[in-house]
Amino acid sequence: MSDMIFKRLVFAVGFALSAASAEAGKFEKVLDWNGTEIEWTLEGGSFIKDGKLQERSKNIAVPPVPAGYEFRAYLLWSGETGHLDESTKRITLANSQGTREIKAQKIYSERSTGIIYTAVADVTDFLKKSRGPMVLSGLRSDAMDYARGNQFSQAGWTLFTVRRKGTAGPKKIRFFAGTEAVAPGEPFELPLWNEPKAARIMRLGVSGGHGIAGNAGGTLVNGKSVSGGDDWRGSSGELWDCHIYDLSKWQKKRAWTAAFDPLLEWIFPSCAIAEFLLY
Repeated sequence: MSDMIFKRLVFAVGFALSAASAEAGKFEKVLDWNGTEIEWTLEGGSFIKDGKLQERSKNIAVPPVPAGYEFRAYLLWSGETGHLDESTKRITLANSQGTREIKAQKIYSERSTGIIYTAVADVTDFLKKSRGPMVLSGLRSDAMDYARGNQFSQAGWTLFTVRRKGTAGPKKIRFFAGTEAVAPGEPFELPLWNEPKAARIMRLGVSGGHGIAGNAGGTLVNGKSVSGGDDWRGSSGELWDCHIYDLSKWQKKRAWTAAFDPLLEWIFPSCAIAEFLLY
């Protein structure tokens, strides 16, 4: 997309969600859990319908938390604006517990046609006692006159929830968040695992924006396609993708690296979740 070829300018605003330090313009590890039992969900959707920005999301299911499990929930929302301000850091969440304005603990952004951003909020306390679905409203994204008749580049949300028993065990999950403007022919690589001991990757979750059917955008692990098909195609609503890939048949290795590789159009990944079995 020729109107997006600019020198990248990266911002990192807000407070860290974890002890990991942020690398400007790259993803950072937000959560790194071991456990005897780990279960997680990843759901996402678009605020764009028929080319227009919607005020509200669809109903979003929140899984119950059984007794005896430790629980975390992270909400991400992404858009593109002419400039960052307080409106990009906030979104409204409504569920059985009421309505609350959620403020991001961290917001990642990078120069594109405008400024693409991903905001991340720990919503554990709000959701662990919730009942029924939740609805989001008030996501900020501006029309940027994109290619193929799209006024917007992205306007989407992602909800990642995870629960575990025990703090030691053979299972591990890592949650990475950030934002990247990935150009065709310039794959963005995200190291998931590089340790002395081998691990088997069991599942990979990915979410992000500007997926267009026919773009031939691929998600790879160690150079191999996770699906053999078009991974960035707007499968979770217009210009938004959210996928979980079963990789449990792959052999154990000491290093695992994900890569996002668009062929025709730019893509904007916002998070990745990697589940491992340790040996």
